[in-house]
Amino acid sequence: MKRLPALLGAWLLAAPLLAAEKSDHARLRLPWDALKNVLRIDQDRVRLSAEEFDALIKRTSRKNPPAHVVADGDVLLSRAEFTRLIQSLVPPAEPAATVFAPKAVYRGRLLKNSAAVEATLHVEMPEKPAAPIVWDAFPAQAAFQSIVLDGKPALAAVRNGRLYITLTDAGAHRLDLRFSVPVPDATAGQTLGLPLANTPITEWIFEVPEPNLDIAVPGALHRELSAAPGGTRVRALLPPTSWVTMAWNPLAPDRAKGPAQVYAVVDHLVSVEEDAVRATAHVALDVLQNTINEALLVPPAGFAVLDVRGEAVKDWQERADPARLAVSLKSARKGRVDFFVTLERVLPGEKSTTTYAGLTVLGAQRQRGHLGVELKSDVELPAPVIGGLEPKDPFRELPADLVARADRLVYGYRHLGGPLSLSLTLSRHETVALPLTFVDRMVGTTVIRPDGKRVHRVTLWAQSSARQFLGLALPPRASLWSVFVDGAPVKPVVGTDKKTMIPLIRSAGGRAGLFPVELVVYEEKPRLFPFGREGLALPMPDILVNRLQWNVVVPPDRNFRYLGHDFEDLNRRPTETTAASREGAAVFKAKKNAAPSTQRLFVGDKDDRANRGFDIGSAEEKQEREVDALSAVAEEPPPPAPVLGGEHGQSAGFSGLPAGTLPVRVNVPETGVRLSFSKTLPPAGGPLALSLWHWPTWVDELAPFLLAFGVALLAVRFRGPLRARGKSLLERAVAARKAVRLRPTPFQWVFLALTAALAAAVVAAVKARKTH
Repeated sequence: MKRLPALLGAWLLAAPLLAAEKSDHARLRLPWDALKNVLRIDQDRVRLSAEEFDALIKRTSRKNPPAHVVADGDVLLSRAEFTRLIQSLVPPAEPAATVFAPKAVYRGRLLKNSAAVEATLHVEMPEKPAAPIVWDAFPAQAAFQSIVLDGKPALAAVRNGRLYITLTDAGAHRLDLRFSVPVPDATAGQTLGLPLANTPITEWIFEVPEPNLDIAVPGALHRELSAAPGGTRVRALLPPTSWVTMAWNPLAPDRAKGPAQVYAVVDHLVSVEEDAVRATAHVALDVLQNTINEALLVPPAGFAVLDVRGEAVKDWQERADPARLAVSLKSARKGRVDFFVTLERVLPGEKSTTTYAGLTVLGAQRQRGHLGVELKSDVELPAPVIGGLEPKDPFRELPADLVARADRLVYGYRHLGGPLSLSLTLSRHETVALPLTFVDRMVGTTVIRPDGKRVHRVTLWAQSSARQFLGLALPPRASLWSVFVDGAPVKPVVGTDKKTMIPLIRSAGGRAGLFPVELVVYEEKPRLFPFGREGLALPMPDILVNRLQWNVVVPPDRNFRYLGHDFEDLNRRPTETTAASREGAAVFKAKKNAAPSTQRLFVGDKDDRANRGFDIGSAEEKQEREVDALSAVAEEPPPPAPVLGGEHGQSAGFSGLPAGTLPVRVNVPETGVRLSFSKTLPPAGGPLALSLWHWPTWVDELAPFLLAFGVALLAVRFRGPLRARGKSLLERAVAARKAVRLRPTPFQWVFLALTAALAAAVVAAVKARKTH
């Protein structure tokens, strides 16, 4: 804004020039002097606002701010200080490497029991150092034969498993290393791994003295195989890495060595599912003397092969007449070969018998293994009929990997060779339907007004796994005011049986999966009579309710009593719900959330919780219920932002809410006397009934006087018989006193005194204990 007058002045100076020169492109031309005045190029000071200056200081240094002057709320800096401040924003460049190796070439050859490698590293030192540099050149996990730098023996040292080279001159250098690493068995099916120097360009050349090999270099970006004198050569280009791994296998068996000796271990896991029997066989082959590039197996009759997987598996194929499973390997393998075969058979009916004959490896010198049976369904599985198998403990005597792959093992066996058979007789039964939704706790509050209006506020703590709607039976001529599920408003619908259907959400699981369903129902009845019986109806869901607490708030000028036996009366004395009680609830919640040191101050403060919770369960559960009830009275949470059944709930399957018709939360006034009742497992499916007898409070105040008046009337009416009866009783008492005269002995007097002293001591002890 402060530069606006200068811009206006420049525009006025340029106006004659613009009028004299008419341009087709409507360009704005300013004189150089006017432009310098606007940009203030020729001034030695730079003006910044306070916000701009603070932002620059935060990004540079707060300890050494540049010299500046504050004028008219702006900060004035010299151009030199401003330039220095801007330059300090540029981060310093990282120092260049003193020594680095851009390229490394490795040439190796496999010997009898080791691998000999020659490494050539191209080293660059851009500048001559002031002192010799000790450079970390190579891993030292190898047996070095020679270390040469530029054709001369290098000054080298090994520290902490690393090879260090001392460099003194700048320029390009060449480091030649010759070393060897051990190889356990340099035969077919071998793997080799060794450390490298981490360089941008890495070339790996290696020769194996066996022809017709497939040499794999995992991680190589480029690989070439070629024949070498008496062997096979591989050339690979590697990304920057500090380790290389190489594996080789013959492409075809060597006929000169004769047939391979194969020993097989097959572990079967038979899974009984709802409509099928699935078997997973772990085939482990030990190949000796020669290599194999294919394994032939005999699948069990009636089972279809679903998959064959393994690191060495190239492909698999089923053959008929006779039935065979051919598993082709990626290369001719020797040593250990592992793969998994998955088979399945569909059950024909409700009751069937399935025989599993196992997987047989053709050409194996010996085959053994284990077999486990697991249940993945609710079918009945008697003990199988076995052949060629020895029963074992399924948890203690089976291999650990077989037990780890199973979920519910029931039988275990060991196979020592020869044909095997496992006959399974399966029977499926009808599934028992279990409740998918239940209400753990239900708290209802009914407010009765003298003019007959009633408002029911019901909170259900529900848990649902698959149910979409909750059916609610409302009292006759009742209307639903608001419904909230898990704190979000929802829009209920009417079902086919005229029940109100409330959309539900899916619980997360466990007790933490309980979510609240809050609803407010309005009911209008005739005005209350001075004397009579009032029938109440609480809306109930159509699912199982575990516990129910029903609070009834009645007018304070009437007495209400429950005379039935269907509910448990929790009213030792009625509680009037006013603003003071709401404040007390907030104080109780503060005590509950206070620190342990603060809670000690409330040790002597005893709250009457008889009308706040259920008289069932443990002390911890009762306290939790009381805190929930008091918290609900103390505060009303505001409606949250998400809306179930609206635009945010379309994915949950709820009907959408039109814009502008979102339900609102209705607060229920609870001024009056609170009566509390509880019931375990109340009936579901219809409104729950409760009958209360009521009369005005002045009847209780007049009751003692009416009772005394009635007694006086009876005494006047029957004064003659009462007087005669009293006289007769008095004469009998006088005669009995004369007939029995008590003359205690001295011993009896002492006994009476000791008894009185003991009774006095017991009374004093009881009083002291109560006081303590």
